[in-house]
This record gives sequence, C-alpha cells and structure tokens, in this order.
Amino acid sequence: MEYRDIKYVYSRWTTYSGDEADCYSCSDKRLLDGLGMKMISEHTEEGMKRRIDRYIHQRPTMLKAVELERKATQEFYDNLEYKGD
Repeated sequence: MEYRDIKYVYSRWTTYSGDEADCYSCSDKRLLDGLGMKMISEHTEEGMKRRIDRYIHQRPTMLKAVELERKATQEFYDNLEYKGD
C-alpha cells in the first residue's frame, strides 16, 4: 500500500493467546529517518494516513525536538557525577 509516496502494510496475525490481531504499519525510511524510530503503526488505514500526513507536515519540528532531546541527554551524561552501572 502507498500514500503520498510512503509505503505501509496491513498485517494480520494470531496472538499467543489465540486472539486475532491486525494493524497498519510503516517502516519507510524516507518518513522516519532521523526521528529515532524504525516503525509506526495504527489500528486503521485512515489513522495511518493521518499519521503519515502529520509526520510529513511536522517533520522540521520533529527533527528539532529529536536534536534537542539528544543534546539534553548528552549534557546530562556529561555532568553526571555518579559513573556507576
């Protein structure tokens, strides 16, 4: 399946308890590259399309948030006095 040149798939499986489960998932690198995610999933196809739209439209903001989080994490570890574990 494809929406706005982004590929996604529909999967159906049986859970360990014998229940049927399904979802739409996307692991398209063009959509997720740089965001620290390998895959996104939704219960409905419309939900997947909305999520793809959001990731496309808000990509610059999301990339800035990821960079800020990485910098904050690095700052935390650079200033951490306890170096155990």
